[in-house]
Amino acid sequence: MIYGYVRVSTDEQKVFLQEDALKKYGCDVIVVEKESGRKEKRKALSNLMRRIKPGDTLVIWKLDRLARTTKQLITLSSKLQEKQVTLVSLQENLNTDTPLGRFYFTIIAAISEMEVEMIRERTRAGIASAKRRGKTLGRPNISPKLVRKIQLLSKQGHSVIEIARRCEVSRNTVYKYMAEEKKQPS
Repeated sequence: MIYGYVRVSTDEQKVFLQEDALKKYGCDVIVVEKESGRKEKRKALSNLMRRIKPGDTLVIWKLDRLARTTKQLITLSSKLQEKQVTLVSLQENLNTDTPLGRFYFTIIAAISEMEVEMIRERTRAGIASAKRRGKTLGRPNISPKLVRKIQLLSKQGHSVIEIARRCEVSRNTVYKYMAEEKKQPS
């Protein structure tokens, strides 16, 4: 059996690119998970690891979809080897069925983790630089007029979803300003 594993970190991210590649490869079953790769315990991956049997193949689009640290990748790879399951990563052109493939996997896993750390480091440096230049980070505040509209619609009993739709803001924004209204003295 050929299993595919697709992972994205948030609901906003799309899975189509990964799914299309796994279908093209010929996966019999594709498991989709929306969870951070840093989390060691992921429900869909845990269920998949229980389901796979000797002789099966686990196909992923890219190593960072399976895990974000070298330690996690090595641990998962060892578990797959113990179960006699081949790991295939499409973007890295990797197949752990051979000694060279397993060696290559270890090298790529270390490079992938380094890449993640470098991105994180560059992001922190960019944020620090922007702050030093006086740049305001994060979402911009909404206008006082829109805040009053949100609070009025809330008082009128409209649902959060309805208020968000009418005001063209996220539900989180609606909750934020509804909470602020409750803090204000009457």
